[in-house]
Amino acid sequence: MDEKNKTVFVTGFGPFGDHKVNDSWQAVNQLHNSNLESKLGIVLRSTQIQVIYKSAATTVQDIWKNHNPDLVIHVGVHNQDSVMLEKQARKSGYCQEDVSGCVIENNTCPIDGGDLLSTEIDLDDLIEKVKRDDIKIQQSTNAGNYLCEFTYYMSLCHNKARALFVHIPPSTSLVPLKTKVEVLEDIIRTLCAQLQ
Repeated sequence: MDEKNKTVFVTGFGPFGDHKVNDSWQAVNQLHNSNLESKLGIVLRSTQIQVIYKSAATTVQDIWKNHNPDLVIHVGVHNQDSVMLEKQARKSGYCQEDVSGCVIENNTCPIDGGDLLSTEIDLDDLIEKVKRDDIKIQQSTNAGNYLCEFTYYMSLCHNKARALFVHIPPSTSLVPLKTKVEVLEDIIRTLCAQLQ
């Protein structure tokens, strides 16, 4: 590992729709209680992304340009009781309004990296290393074409080898928050080992 500690930046989302409490942000916030920084020798940063296209674009640009992260993990919620590791993100098709009632201009991400971008992180290997008996962890090729996928696309434009999107169950799920946090910890631990 380099002399300087690796910087891991993890994001969660603010409230939207029926998700008055967004477990993505709740889980990300809990990561700071897990001593990951001292255990892994990393700098752990986090921020909440508002479910607003323009705000999300600004936040993602800021993360990559001003924090120089070695790894960025975006976390969002989906309406399933499993964890989904997202493989790819689309540039366009963002026609659903954000919480402010707006859509992104031309329904298209403002930075260009091609029509479809995929992470270079080996998701099959990652799933094998973090699998658990109490929750299914699987790969997905459809991040939802909303703020989650929009955010992921922007990060993939910056670095496909160092960006990942993780969908976790919502607060209404039977999966406890503690389990969601543990899965995120395992993902961070595994990916940090690969950064060495």
